[in-house]
Amino acid sequence: MKSSTKSILIEIGKWGVVLYLLLPVGTAMTSRTQVFKIVAGIALAIIFVGKTFYDTIIYKFTRSRDSTTKDIITFLGILVVFLLVIAFFIGILGFVLMHYYQSLGQSPDQN
Repeated sequence: MKSSTKSILIEIGKWGVVLYLLLPVGTAMTSRTQVFKIVAGIALAIIFVGKTFYDTIIYKFTRSRDSTTKDIITFLGILVVFLLVIAFFIGILGFVLMHYYQSLGQSPDQN
């Protein structure tokens, strides 16, 4: 098997695991959620998104250095995008945890 095919299959496998771990988010409104599974999925997604950003954007710009100002502006732009992605995942996690703790306070006959 070629290394490019192998790396593509590894990427598909990694994101498949993240998707599997985040599946309980879709049923958070109707049933009890598996918080630790969701937290692990979000943590892996943050790690994989960061690695993908580094591999596709940062590494490319560190190879072609034109000016220091351009490097700083590019770095700040990448940092803002990365922080927005992290904030999005933290928001999802907060929503899931809030819903989970609200569902713990309800009695079964209130559904």
